[in-house]
This record gives sequence, structure tokens and C-alpha cells, in this order.
Amino acid sequence: MTRFGIERGFGESERAAIVALLREYEAGLGVSLCFQGFEAEVAGLPGAFAPPGGQMLLAQTGTSTTGAVVLLFERELAAP
Repeated sequence: MTRFGIERGFGESERAAIVALLREYEAGLGVSLCFQGFEAEVAGLPGAFAPPGGQMLLAQTGTSTTGAVVLLFERELAAP
């Protein structure tokens, strides 16, 4: 069984691997994510996915980034 670790955060050294994973995800969906600003999100990483509003969790196998979970935290909205 392959062993992996989970790392928090985003480092410039992982940028290419994270972008490749996100592009693989989009391709696997079979639809373009352009309607939700996907290109801008990828170009601006970590952007909204950085603390305190979000978090990136990276799966590391040896020295390779092999997976990612990208979270945006729900915010409480003020009552109208």
C-alpha cells in the first residue's frame, strides 16, 4: 500500500502540481468551469482558498503532490 501524508497550505513549489490536478479535475467533469471564474481562480492561487477564508490540503506521496482538497469556509451572513 502506498503511504502518503497530508500537508496544509500552498507553497509556490507546489503550484505546477496543484494547477495540473485542478485541470485534471476540470477535464474529468467533461464541462468547462469558465462560468464560475475557474481560470481566474487557478491563476490567482491560493486566493480565496488561503486562510482565514479557506484551506488547501495537499496529499504528498514521497516528494510528489498527488491530490488536493480545496475548501472555502462558510461565512455567517448578517440578518437583513
